[in-house]
Order: sequence, then structure tokens, then C-alpha cells
Amino acid sequence: MSPLVLTVTGRDRPGVVAAVAKILFENGCNVTESSMTQLCGTVVMMLVLDAPEPATPASLEEAFAPMAAELEMQVSIWELPRKTTQARPTHVLTVHGQDESGILHRITHSLSGLGINITDLNSRVLGGIHGQRYALMLELEVPEGLRPQMIEKIGDLVGVQLSVRPLDDEVP
Repeated sequence: MSPLVLTVTGRDRPGVVAAVAKILFENGCNVTESSMTQLCGTVVMMLVLDAPEPATPASLEEAFAPMAAELEMQVSIWELPRKTTQARPTHVLTVHGQDESGILHRITHSLSGLGINITDLNSRVLGGIHGQRYALMLELEVPEGLRPQMIEKIGDLVGVQLSVRPLDDEVP
């Protein structure tokens, strides 16, 4: 069977990750990649897993149904095509600026125009004495030969502080 993608979302509280891990263990699943975060009190989990035969997305969703009902979680599972290629992030981009609508769109649209793939994205709005500040961190897969200075010009176009650096291969 191809790898499966599992997403779990709902109100964050102690025990959510343990409940998900228990069901995966009980069903013989192996987590090969995962990411989890909390957004405004909501837990958001994304996992890639290998499941033994005869497990299917439908049978695993059935196994998760009691937990989902008890903890008021949304669970979704689907098959990941085997032909998916793994992105290789090469750079980290950090962005800081006055919070306003459209920053994310303008930055990501500009990156896309340069042929850059975004492999990870995190953002926060931070309060301060000078008003709301927007902080954005992205991992990028930059095409070979594209100079970081081309990326840095985006900051001037958007009106934000922007820095780009190579991703350290030693950091997981």
C-alpha cells in the first residue's frame, strides 16, 4: 500500500497526541513524517504513515471515529501517491513588517514568480508598542543558479524587512 496522510484538527488539550499515537500503534502503523502545531487554541497534526495490509483509509478512519467523537476532532486519511518527489529545502527566508492584509500573498506570489518552492511556512502576528508586527519564516527550495539577492529584492517591493540564508544541512 502507498503511504497514507493523516490530518487531525480540533481544540488543543493534553492527551490529543497520545490518543492519536495509541490508535496508530494499535493498528500497526508507522509514522514516517509528522508536523504538529497549535493555531489559536486548535491543534493541527499532519502525519505520513505506513500502514500494514489490509488497512485502508476507510478502516483507519473507522478506528479513529470514537476518539474523534470523544475529543471533538476532525480526522481525515487518504492515500499518498508513491510517485511524489521529496522537496529539498535549500534556504530559510525570514520576513518582518507592519501587519497588514496581503503580505503573505505578495511574498509568496513573488517567490513563485522566481520558480521557488515553499516547503515550510510559519507566521505570527506580534503585538508591540508600535502596533501589530507580522513575522514570517519560510523554508525554500531555490532553483540552482538563482542568487539570494534576487530574493532579497522582494522585501523592497513588498515594504518589509527580509533576510535569506542557506539552510544548514546539519539541522534536521
